[in-house]
Amino acid sequence: MDIPMRRRAVFGLGATAGLAVLGLDVGTAHAAGPSLPILGPPQGNRLHVMSFNIRVPVDGGARSWGNRLPRIVRVVKAEQPTILGTQEGRKSQIQDLVDRLPGYRFVARPSEAGGRGATCAILYRHDRLKKIDSGHLWLSDRPHQAGSITWGNRFPRMMTWVKFEDRNTGKKFIHVNTHFDHVSSESRRKSARFVRQWIRDRSLPTLVSGDFNTTPGSTPHDTLTSGKVFDTWNRPEKRRTPSFKTANGWNPVPKRSDRRIDWILGTDGVAVHATAINTWVTKHRNTPSDHWAIQAVVSLP
Repeated sequence: MDIPMRRRAVFGLGATAGLAVLGLDVGTAHAAGPSLPILGPPQGNRLHVMSFNIRVPVDGGARSWGNRLPRIVRVVKAEQPTILGTQEGRKSQIQDLVDRLPGYRFVARPSEAGGRGATCAILYRHDRLKKIDSGHLWLSDRPHQAGSITWGNRFPRMMTWVKFEDRNTGKKFIHVNTHFDHVSSESRRKSARFVRQWIRDRSLPTLVSGDFNTTPGSTPHDTLTSGKVFDTWNRPEKRRTPSFKTANGWNPVPKRSDRRIDWILGTDGVAVHATAINTWVTKHRNTPSDHWAIQAVVSLP
């Protein structure tokens, strides 16, 4: 479903001290995190792609969704991605985000049959991109059956795709957003083969965002980046930050590591201009999620 942004009153930020107690501190950067924005709005005909696992709303205290929402909004408003692929968020969470992000629309469907479960939502700037078509596929032997599970994963896993037209250039492209299983290696391997084949069957330039729950050098990463698909992070000269472990476990101090489980991929011909792993935290050292957002500025062939 493609749902336009509904205007709603933004959280009142009130007294700073009281908000800090509640975990609603959306203050400026400090020694433990970078200043925002890191990449910022794209210039000219470039596209800014962000991938962000925003976590399901199961935590309390400073990690509750109500307290984390302003932090995620702060990151997105500062960076102004053209496209934002989120993982884990329930549909109500995606609506919360879009209600607070003027200019964005979204495509999302819950992973479970009956309209429950997490989404692989794609948010996009409607002033820049025109949605031509979209769909949802489940990572299983029955990809068109909502909630289907056949590859060893406990929870349904899926991909959402949108075909866009760039209003600036008239160019058409596809964006895929996905979330691979966190337990079953068989499911991850088969999911990688499925997504790779789906991309190969299309003729348009394609961008892929996702939480793949595995690292570069693994079989799923090698499978996906074989042929015409590449990992945008594998352009060292374009990196604006060090490489960090993208699943942060709520630790506000980023860990330098090549163990990235969140990736942004592109097909041959997509040019990479800048990449980053966004490790911003609030002045009270609260993270927006248990993953860092990842970013890439690209242009289409």
